[in-house]
Amino acid sequence: FDYFYPIMADLQVEECHVLFVNQSARVLGSIRISQGGLSSAPVDIRCALRAALEHRASAIALCHNHPSGTALPSRQDDELTCSLVQACRTVDMTMLDHVIFTDSGYYSYADKGRL
Repeated sequence: FDYFYPIMADLQVEECHVLFVNQSARVLGSIRISQGGLSSAPVDIRCALRAALEHRASAIALCHNHPSGTALPSRQDDELTCSLVQACRTVDMTMLDHVIFTDSGYYSYADKGRL
């Protein structure tokens, strides 16, 4: 949350970013993997994993914003999270969290025990 809030808090359209972390829990960087409209930003799992592998990350966190102001995840958010967790397991990578930002707060799948 602290890493992405300055980047994503005031965005008018949905964006999705991936944070890359090494085995020592050091942040290696992040990239925007998707930009959409007011209510969606499609994410290609292969693009997220390719970027993580290129950064030699051992763990990732997915972060996106909801310009609507509602932090609760949608059904599509839940499906994306499940797919990305499974894909990470395939390449021996850890999915640390999926955080949804709004101007006034956030929702964390990890905090809610949903990973």
